[in-house]
Amino acid sequence: MDAKEVIDELYSYASKPRAFTAEDLLAFLENDIEPELLRQILANSKFLKLCSPYPDEDRYILDSELFMWFSRLNLRLAKYKQFRLTRHQVASLISNLLSKGKWNDAPSEAIKWGEALGLISSCHDKEQYVFPLARILRLNNRNLSYIYSEQIMNYCELRIWEIPLSKLINEQIEKGFARYNKNIAYIVQCREGLSDRKIDTLQELGSLFNLSRERVRQLEAKFWDWRGRLNRRFPFYLAFFYDFFHESGNLLIENKSPKGAFRSFLAKCIGIPCLELRRLNVSIIGLLPKEAKLLQNEKWDLPWINKSEIFNYFDFNLRLPLSKIDVQTLAYKIVQFREKYLSLGKKAYIALRSIGRPAHYSEITKRFNSIWPNNQISEINIHNCLSKRGNNIVWIGIKGTFALREWGFERPSNTLFKTIEDIVQKRFKETKQPVPFSVIVAELGKYRKIVHPQSLLIATHSNPGIKMVLKDLFVPREFKIEPSEAIPAEELDELFKEFRKSI
Repeated sequence: MDAKEVIDELYSYASKPRAFTAEDLLAFLENDIEPELLRQILANSKFLKLCSPYPDEDRYILDSELFMWFSRLNLRLAKYKQFRLTRHQVASLISNLLSKGKWNDAPSEAIKWGEALGLISSCHDKEQYVFPLARILRLNNRNLSYIYSEQIMNYCELRIWEIPLSKLINEQIEKGFARYNKNIAYIVQCREGLSDRKIDTLQELGSLFNLSRERVRQLEAKFWDWRGRLNRRFPFYLAFFYDFFHESGNLLIENKSPKGAFRSFLAKCIGIPCLELRRLNVSIIGLLPKEAKLLQNEKWDLPWINKSEIFNYFDFNLRLPLSKIDVQTLAYKIVQFREKYLSLGKKAYIALRSIGRPAHYSEITKRFNSIWPNNQISEINIHNCLSKRGNNIVWIGIKGTFALREWGFERPSNTLFKTIEDIVQKRFKETKQPVPFSVIVAELGKYRKIVHPQSLLIATHSNPGIKMVLKDLFVPREFKIEPSEAIPAEELDELFKEFRKSI
């Protein structure tokens, strides 16, 4: 039996959702074929090798069967509105491909193969996987899920993971527009940025066709009014899926680019929402209204200083059904926007917030220059920026030291000397007793969160508004201690006499 005959037999045997060991395949062949020769044959076939720490436990699965398994998993997840799974859950599910035993972790070869087509994607959180296709299939009144399930076998026969998909995409787009009047098709292509001609206004198109602007608008509206007919839209559905595989499931697109305009058109054409983030110059396909509103409400000048923080935010807070590459691209866009458009004050705010505590302006300058190495700034400029009122940064009363208002700090309304003087006067008025230094320290905490110990001693012992009467006891400067009057000698003798009589 030659290699071709061996492969043909293996294909017929392995056409089922199962991963086989080399021993399983040898037993099926019932031939005296060497195990090493079989492995060489498998390496040049349609089998995907799923490696194990132990060579004898390596598994082999037909790539078409793996595609169908991933597709059916996405269809099931779409049905139950579940777009994320943990590593343990994926390992448990993919273990169904084994006749016995289980995988503690999903084979990396299978995950990488699925990621190339967008059937699964890693998250920044290494303990989870995201399924962009499941989210897409959930949209559009089940039409997408129905069409995809009907096309799975066709995709396997085409072996879309091996062929250049751009040709198939263009063919389906041509078929889709061929179902419409030529003028309507051309107008829509121009209006959606799909034409080579830079014509996009109704007036320009009206002049080209010798039509009024209103007539051009009506012709364009006919195209979108007919979207409800599935038979007319069908080629665009196919083009969308081919494009999805071609882009490895990435749903983030660049605005104002031919490729971005094309992908936005496909989403719009088959009724999938496409959220445009103009400030970031990107759009995201397939977000639900609630997610879109949440994302639109975000302020892209949030105090993030590196991409890792943004990854964590999207993974743990927004939990968007985006691939890892999409999240990385979005993070890069946010950082790029911040570097280009944020004011000096907001950049200084981000630098201080990254330190996480009150800091001297020289330290803030160093952090600022480390975050924006291409925008170096001097300590004087940073100090001037930090000292401006009206922002979220406040001077805390220590020389050159600043903090954020959101940390609970406020700019002191008085100097340290004046604050301590007021404390002593207030307490002395209430108690009619000298004020201990410990009380001054406790009361000062109501006005300032941080005070330098040396500054506190100087402001207390050298304060012109108070004076020390005993060790660590203070009274207002204007208070005068009246000397006690001496008792006359006659009265003192009389007191002693009375005292003796009482004994």
